[in-house]
Amino acid sequence: MLQQLVYCSKAVHLMDSSELLQLLANARQFNHSVGITGMLLYKDQSFIQMLEGDEQQVESLYARIQQDSRHYRVKTLYQQPAQQRAFSNWSMGFQNLHLPPAENFEGYSAFMSPEYDVDALLTAPQKALKLLLYFRSYS
Repeated sequence: MLQQLVYCSKAVHLMDSSELLQLLANARQFNHSVGITGMLLYKDQSFIQMLEGDEQQVESLYARIQQDSRHYRVKTLYQQPAQQRAFSNWSMGFQNLHLPPAENFEGYSAFMSPEYDVDALLTAPQKALKLLLYFRSYS
């Protein structure tokens, strides 16, 4: 069964471009090998990520993510079965919302405010899903 899971977390430190690119390269390679797609957003030490794929694969990956020492306060915002993938063409879409556009990667969009901080998302988890889907349409 297809599963979608959205979580947020805080990085243990402000990640630079090289760290983010390495994380993205590893995630894309692994996710492709197990059939997981999704989207990752990062700004000011905050991550929001959607994982989608086979329920067992998503839960296994999420368990690994929860143990990853690069971040903490991993909180599930949204988890449910889905009829279709929201990010079917991506092994992992990515937006770094911290860097100015001139220093960012292809497809950068300058969007995200304090209302999308981890603490704010815990009180309104549907905002995370809307945010991820927003970036799908502009990336």
